[in-house]
Amino acid sequence: MDREELKQRLRALNDPWKCAAFAARMALLALPGLAVRADEDSQEKSSGLATGKGQKPFLWYWKVEEREKYLLAVLRTGQLAWSAALLQDREMSAASDAAAADADAAAYAAYAAYAAAYAAVYAAAYAAADAANADYAADAAAAYAADAADAADAADADLWKKAIENIYFLYKNHSVKSFLSQSSDFIHPHLSSRFIQGLQDLGQGFDSYWLPWYQDRMAGKPLDLSTLKAQIMLSEEEQHLSPAEINARLLERASNASKNVSHSLLSPQTTLNRVRVIFLGYGETGKTSLVRTLFNEPVIESQEAMTPGIDIREWEVPGTDIKAHFWDFGGQVMAHATHQFFLRSRCLYVLLLNARTDINANQQAEYWLEHVKAFGGDSKVLLVGNKSDLTQVNLDLLRLKEAYPDEQQAGQSRIVDFYPLSCTSYQDGGQFQRYFDIFKADLIQHLQAMEIHQTRFSPAEFQVLKDLREQSPRSAFLSKADYAALCEAQGIRATGGFNHDSLLTLLDALGVVLHFPRITRLDDYVLNPRWLTYGVYTLLYAQQARLAETAARDILTAKTVEDHEGNKLTYPPDRYWVILEAMKEFELCYELPHERGHYVIPDLLPSDQPADLYFERTRALRFDFDFEGFLPRHLSANFIVRRHEEIVDEVVWQNGVRLRSAQWQADALAMADYHGRRWSLWLSGHDAARYFDELYAEVKKILGRMDLVYGEWVWLPGTGNKANAQGAIAKVHHL
Repeated sequence: MDREELKQRLRALNDPWKCAAFAARMALLALPGLAVRADEDSQEKSSGLATGKGQKPFLWYWKVEEREKYLLAVLRTGQLAWSAALLQDREMSAASDAAAADADAAAYAAYAAYAAAYAAVYAAAYAAADAANADYAADAAAAYAADAADAADAADADLWKKAIENIYFLYKNHSVKSFLSQSSDFIHPHLSSRFIQGLQDLGQGFDSYWLPWYQDRMAGKPLDLSTLKAQIMLSEEEQHLSPAEINARLLERASNASKNVSHSLLSPQTTLNRVRVIFLGYGETGKTSLVRTLFNEPVIESQEAMTPGIDIREWEVPGTDIKAHFWDFGGQVMAHATHQFFLRSRCLYVLLLNARTDINANQQAEYWLEHVKAFGGDSKVLLVGNKSDLTQVNLDLLRLKEAYPDEQQAGQSRIVDFYPLSCTSYQDGGQFQRYFDIFKADLIQHLQAMEIHQTRFSPAEFQVLKDLREQSPRSAFLSKADYAALCEAQGIRATGGFNHDSLLTLLDALGVVLHFPRITRLDDYVLNPRWLTYGVYTLLYAQQARLAETAARDILTAKTVEDHEGNKLTYPPDRYWVILEAMKEFELCYELPHERGHYVIPDLLPSDQPADLYFERTRALRFDFDFEGFLPRHLSANFIVRRHEEIVDEVVWQNGVRLRSAQWQADALAMADYHGRRWSLWLSGHDAARYFDELYAEVKKILGRMDLVYGEWVWLPGTGNKANAQGAIAKVHHL
C-alpha cells in the first residue's frame, strides 16, 4: 500500500497510542538502515564526503567523533518511543520527545539515518497526543513508515512494501502490547546482520546492552513492565554522561532487574531525596520572609535584612523523606548574571511579585519567567504576590499561562498558580492563612513529583555519596587519593564503563563535589560547594570592579560564614585563591594580562558608556541580536571575559567593550542595549569578515547554553536602519 492508503487506514482506527506503536515499530525495523554501505557516488550524494573506493565502515556517514553520540541518540529515542507506546505513559513520551534533539541532528547529518531517527522522534511526539490528535498521529505514523521504506536499499523495496503490509495486519488485529510482542523475522537478513555486526564491533556498551535489546525486540520478547520505566529513564545529569557511561548504567539497571535483586537500584532509597527550590524576584519582594514562614518563624514587616547574594536553607518536606534546599537569591540586578550557574531544570521555582514597585506585576513576572525559561527548561513556577494585605497584586494570569506553556505536557502551563500571600499574617486564621495553606500544599505536591526524576544510585555509589556528605561539614576539600580510596572500598573501579571518573562527573553535575580540571593549581576537589558559593558572592558584594589579589585575600580571610546547620565556612590564606580561579572558570572575572594578580569583574564596572570609544560605527559592518523575551545579563560579561586579551586601552564597561584582533587586521565594538533587548557587534578593518566569524562563534557558544528566541540582522556599512539592511535572517529558536 502507498503512504496515502496507509494514512487513511491508520486514521480509521482513531487510536493515537496504536499509531505511536506502529511508528515505533517501523523505527525498529529501520534501524538496520544505519548499517548501509554505499559506493563513492552514493556517498558523495548523501553526505558530500569522498574518502575512498568500495565498501564503507559502519556509520561512515557520521564524523568519527560524533558516531557514538548520534547512534545512542537514535537508539535511545527509539527505545523511549517503544516504551511510551507500550506503557501509554505521557511522561515517557515527553522524555522521548526531549531526547530527540540529537537524533534530529543525526538525521540531518546523514540520509542513511533519516528514517530510523525520524520515525522514532515523531512516534514519541505523537504518543503524547490525546484522542483529538489521533489523525495527526496517524499521518505521522504513515509518513515515517514510508520514509523507513525509502531508506532501505533499492533492491529491498519490494521487501519493505510487504513488511509494511504485514506490520499493518498485526497492528490492526492486536492490542498495543500484543502488537509490540510480535516477531519481526521478515526483515532482510543481510541488512540486519550488518547492523548486528556493527554493534558488536563498536563495543562501548552497544554490544552488551543495545544489541540484546534490539534482538529481543525483533524476536518479540516481552518486557518487564513493572521495572521498564525505572530502567531506562535517565536524570538530566545522567544524560550528559558519555555514551559508554550511559550504556554502562543502562546495562547495570537491566541486569539487576532481570536478576530481581529486590530492584535495589530502582528503589527511591537510592536517590538523593534532595530537591531544589529557587526563590526569585526583585529586591525587597519578601523572598526571605516567605522562606521563614515555611519554617514557622515569625516575620516582622520591614525588619528583614536584604539577602547579600544568596542564602541556602534545608527544609524537611512535611509527610515525606525528601529534603528541599531553599535557594534564596538576592534581588540586586548586579547578581542576576550569576543565575546561570544555579538556575537549572529539575528545580521548582517560586517567583515573588510586589505591587509596591514602579514595575507592574506582569512585567516583573515576565522578566523572571524568561530567566526560568532560558536556564530552567520546563521547570514549574509558583507565582506569589507578597504583601497582599497592603496592596493587591494585579496580574493577568491567563495571559501569562498562555505565554509560558509547559513544552513537556501539552495544554498545560509551566505556571502552577498565583498565590496572594501576606508573610506577616500567615497564621492569623483568616484568608491569608488559607491562601498560605494552599500554597504550601501545592509546593509539597510538586516537590514530591520532582523527586522521581532524580539520579538513581547503586548501593555502592550511594555509600560513596553518603561518606562524602558526612565529611563535607568538616572539610571544604577532598583529596583525589581519598576519593579514589572511597570508590575502591565500594568496588567501584578506576577504569571501565562507569568508573571513578564517571561517578565524579555525575557528582559534579549534582553539585555534591565540584571538580575544576582546568585549575591546574588545585589538586583537590571542592567537597563543600557552599564554601565556593558563599565565597563568590562575598567578593561580588564587596563591590570592587577592579580587585587586587591581596584585597581579595583580605576580604575572604576576614569573612566567616555559617551555613544553615551552623557549620563555619572559613577562607584560610592558602585557599582564598580558589575563589578567584573559580570566578575565572565561571567567566565572572578575568586577570589583567599585563598586571598579574589584578582582576576585573565586568558586572561591577560602571554602566555608563565611555565618552570616546575610538571607533567609527557609521562605516563599520554591524550585526545585531534582537531578543524577543529578554537579553541575558551575563552575555556581555562572559563575552568580555572570553576576549579580554583583545581589549583596547581598557575601553570596557559593564555593557560593552572595544576590541582589536591579535590575529587579523580588524577592530570591533560590542554593546548591549538592555532596554531595547539588543546586543550589537560592529567590525571594521581589512579582515573584518574573518574577525566577525570568530566573535560570532563566541556569542553563539554563550547563547547555546540557553533556550532563547532572537533575530539576527546584518547591516551593511553606511545603512542607518533595518529598512536598509541586507541579509536579514528570520528569528531562530535555540534549544
